[in-house]
Amino acid sequence: MGVQNATLALFLTATVLDSVELSVSQNIYGVLMLLNAGILIRIFRKKLVCDPVASTDMSADVDVGASAHVGNQG
Repeated sequence: MGVQNATLALFLTATVLDSVELSVSQNIYGVLMLLNAGILIRIFRKKLVCDPVASTDMSADVDVGASAHVGNQG
């Protein structure tokens, strides 16, 4: 979404407003946004790989046997 916004802002300032000075800020925003996104992706990838609890199957915590006997009370 952010890349589309930066591209649209760059297009509007360069063509409709015909102002190169205004398009500089959109270029800076686009580069900083991509750098920040890349850094965050690297951080979260390392967390997911290093944290074995986050990648385990959570179905082992559910007690299926107790819910299976609810209908057979008679």
